[in-house]
Amino acid sequence: MVKLSFDKMRLLSDEIYSDSILAVILYYDSLSCTSCVFKDLYLWKKLLKKHKNIQICTIWKYPISRIKELEMAYKVDNISIPLYVDTANVFCSQNKGCFEALKAGKALLIDKDKKTILFEGNPLKNKNDKKVFLSTVKEFINL
Repeated sequence: MVKLSFDKMRLLSDEIYSDSILAVILYYDSLSCTSCVFKDLYLWKKLLKKHKNIQICTIWKYPISRIKELEMAYKVDNISIPLYVDTANVFCSQNKGCFEALKAGKALLIDKDKKTILFEGNPLKNKNDKKVFLSTVKEFINL
């Protein structure tokens, strides 16, 4: 089970994480291209727009000295997705195995009971992965 200690992370967005039928957790670090990530977040929103009960949430591992940069990018891109910065390294330390897998840019699906599925492909860049991802989401919601 994945631990999400959002209360120990810094919230940079107006949106907050709330328990939903399903959440897609995306993890990024300071090596990630910020503008590329925000472009991908728009694609994630587009991919999941017909699923109103699915929430997208991002967790960033950014040095405190660069948080302003991330905050500005968020305001410029005006994307309505919860954006948490893990300044205390809570997510990584509580979810070691999961964290390593997420570093590769994969999505973590979490249901309201905190059951998780790590999605291995990239539904934004591969049509077959997109098909499998949407099927997985549908299956996960109907469990």
